[in-house]
Amino acid sequence: MKRTTLFSTLIFMIIIIPATSKSYICGSEIKFEFEGMLTTMSASSLITGDEKQHDYPALLLQKPASITCKTEDEFCIPESEIQFFQLVLNEENWKIFKQHKGEIVAIFGTLYSADNGYHYTPFLLHVNTIKSKKLGAKKLNKAR
Repeated sequence: MKRTTLFSTLIFMIIIIPATSKSYICGSEIKFEFEGMLTTMSASSLITGDEKQHDYPALLLQKPASITCKTEDEFCIPESEIQFFQLVLNEENWKIFKQHKGEIVAIFGTLYSADNGYHYTPFLLHVNTIKSKKLGAKKLNKAR
């Protein structure tokens, strides 16, 4: 009886574990949807070289992501188990970010790899649309 339970548990884990991490292609024009919490992260700048911490908008993912790269992206290094992205926000999205910081949202946008010292995460998410999960499917904005 114990072997059957152990076997069933192992099969369950094999089926469930791969589903916890989604794979995305960096550098494509495809808009992906990510769910997570809007937050502010801190890191020191590679540009200024100082130890001062700089805040940046981020999305803390509900599920880890795996990123693959288009072959022509020289800055991209594939990674797995990504937990958060730095967000690239236009003025309208910045207002929404401030208003809904700390909430779970769905964000639609395109991924690209960090290519300078102002990028604090290996991958950035250029935000197109933010939808509040708290309000159901109600759209908060549509970037222009």
